Amino acid sequence: MKKVNFWIGIGASAVTLANLIACLVVHFQGIREMRALSYAFLAGYLVLSWLPYLLNIIFKMKFDLTISICYQVFLILSMIVGSLWQVYGLWQPFDKVIHCASGVLIALIAYDIFKNSKKQDISLVWIFILTFAVSMMCGGVWEIWEFVTDGLLGNNAQITAGLVGREAVMDTMLDIVCDFVGGLVGGAIATVLEWQERKKLKENFDVDKNQTQNIAKTKDNKTQK
Repeated sequence: MKKVNFWIGIGASAVTLANLIACLVVHFQGIREMRALSYAFLAGYLVLSWLPYLLNIIFKMKFDLTISICYQVFLILSMIVGSLWQVYGLWQPFDKVIHCASGVLIALIAYDIFKNSKKQDISLVWIFILTFAVSMMCGGVWEIWEFVTDGLLGNNAQITAGLVGREAVMDTMLDIVCDFVGGLVGGAIATVLEWQERKKLKENFDVDKNQTQNIAKTKDNKTQK
C-alpha cells in the first residue's frame, strides 16, 4: 500500500504541474487573470494528495485502496475543478454535490482508520456516531476556513457579498445541511460494513469451532476403539 500511495502522489504531482502550466498560460495570454489564491489551491491540493503516503510513513496508517482512490478523485473535483477553475461559480449545484460527497468520504475514512486501529469492539451505534461526528466536524472546519479566507483575501466562497439576513447565510447553511446528509449516508455505510465484517468473522469462528469439535470427537472415538 505504501508503494501505491507513493505512485498516487507522483500522479498528483503531475496533475499539479499540468494545471500550473495551464494557469500560467491562461494568465499570460490574457484569457483570465489567475489570483494568488488560485496558486494556493494548487499548493493545497499537492500537500493533501500526499497526505495518505505521509500518514502511512510517519504513523503507519493504512487506507483501503478504494477509499484512497475516491479521496484523490474528490481532491481533484473539489480543489482543481471546483476551486481552481471556478466551476463552483459556473454551476452552483456542484458545490452542494461536493459537500454531500465529502460527508460520505470523510465518514468512510474515519471508519477505515478506526477499523485498522481498533483494540476492542464497540457497538455499531457508536461506530455510526463516531464516523458521523468526524464528518460533521470536518465540514464545520471547512466552513470556518471559507469564512476566514473570505475576510482576509476578499474572497466570496460563502456567497455573502451584497446579501443580507437569511440570504446571506443561506449558502453556508445549505453546505452544512449537505455535510449532514453526507455524514448520515457515510455513517450508515460504515455501520453496515462493520456489521458485515463482524458477521463474517462470527461465521468463520463458528466454522473453526465446529471443525475443532469434530476433530476432537474423531480422536475420542479412535481412543475408545
